[in-house]
Amino acid sequence: MPQRTGSWSVSTSTGFPSNRPFANGESWHPSCSSLSRPFRSSLPPFPARSPASSGAGGYLFGEWLGLLYSTIGLTLGSVAAFGVGRWLGAHHVRTLVSQDTWDRMGFIIEAERAILCFIIYLIPGLPKDMVCYLFGISPMPLWVFALVSTLGRLPGTWVLSAQGALTATGNYLQVILLTAIMVAAALPLYYYRHRIVGWFRGRLKTEDRG
Repeated sequence: MPQRTGSWSVSTSTGFPSNRPFANGESWHPSCSSLSRPFRSSLPPFPARSPASSGAGGYLFGEWLGLLYSTIGLTLGSVAAFGVGRWLGAHHVRTLVSQDTWDRMGFIIEAERAILCFIIYLIPGLPKDMVCYLFGISPMPLWVFALVSTLGRLPGTWVLSAQGALTATGNYLQVILLTAIMVAAALPLYYYRHRIVGWFRGRLKTEDRG
């Protein structure tokens, strides 16, 4: 039976501190981490996800369980925001997003292609929280949005969860290497994010004219 010593739990069977304070699940149930995310995602002022939250999941529960709990919470939150957007309709959703976001991403409300949804959730630096509402007033079915947005978030969520897990076990060199690889892969996508979105926007307009 683990005992709490300061901020670390100590196993009475081994006598050694656990490398994850809540790994035994006695002081923090995983569902608390997963279920708290949808509320942050469904409310416009609060982000659905931050690097710290996904990294904390990996730190507390390990790489794969952290990934699972984070993914569940993110999916539930995104689906909830999608549902709110569909319920409110275009007029009210328009008041939730900034003018800049609407100008850049407003074309989403006429889109239903899964590849667009996947790319938007894959690219770092785009306003994914507000995009949930925009997809809610698009022709895209709910199940397609839930599946594709989850797949788009998965690589970034896994990296953050792995970083947290490696940090918890003291593998700092691997953390540095993983971070370097992530930055090398994500930086071009981040730098050209507006061009990529603009290409999809232009392609959609071209197809509408045709």
